[in-house]
Amino acid sequence: MPRSPAILTVPAALLLAATLTGCAGLPPFLASGEPSSTEPAAPGASDSPTSSAGDGANDPTTSPEQQFFDNLALMRMQLTGFDSEGDRRLEGYPSVSWDEATEAARGAVVEVGESACRKPMPKSSEDPGDRQMLWLSARFLCPDRLAEAEEAFEQFGGTPGSAQLLDIYRLSTLRGDRTADDALTALTLCAAEVDLAWTLPEGFAAPQTFCWMVRVNALDARNREADFVELFVEGGDSAVSFDEIATDLGARPNALAEDAEDAAEPEPEASPGS
Repeated sequence: MPRSPAILTVPAALLLAATLTGCAGLPPFLASGEPSSTEPAAPGASDSPTSSAGDGANDPTTSPEQQFFDNLALMRMQLTGFDSEGDRRLEGYPSVSWDEATEAARGAVVEVGESACRKPMPKSSEDPGDRQMLWLSARFLCPDRLAEAEEAFEQFGGTPGSAQLLDIYRLSTLRGDRTADDALTALTLCAAEVDLAWTLPEGFAAPQTFCWMVRVNALDARNREADFVELFVEGGDSAVSFDEIATDLGARPNALAEDAEDAAEPEPEASPGS
């Protein structure tokens, strides 16, 4: 299966990421520069001013409130398992998609986002603030504050890595060609496969966070959610290979995976007369 050029190919130490009301560490990830996607956005994507180059454009088939909610649910899954303190903070993020949530849950999450739209932006790495929530809120609920939110994100830590992390957040925005449930299911399957059959590189604390990077690589191929989702569908038509992405990120198949691969190989044909 052909491998599209990835943004995650060269080891690079990164900074701590701002999450929720405090800071939770993200692992070092592999970055070679700016997002490489040059393909058109997925069908139904908008050229709205809130869209950043390389990220998933707003989907006109769903409301900004639903897009905010679903992307927050994705972020919760992708950050789960990093550490116990971070997991407690993530409890305020939805654990299911908009379609699966109750009206009360939808309203509560949207209210949090609208409240974030009214909060002052952090001005330095010392300022408290959930830059992740602030950015998602601005991205979908108050786009007039997006530039300010992105500046706050890039200033976090005061290093070039902050801008790289922002690119990762942009790239991991849900596309409109698959549902949030499709993406959440694929992340669950990815984490199960990684936990069972792969040894993670140093710095990745949990399969969920590793699968975040797998997803970003897959989305970067053609700007299609399907390229990640179909990594976990039998006969799926993805432009990328899970094994190649995982290997590029520094993971290695463990003994269980190697045994399964050996078992899948056909037995050699017996020679005539044997």
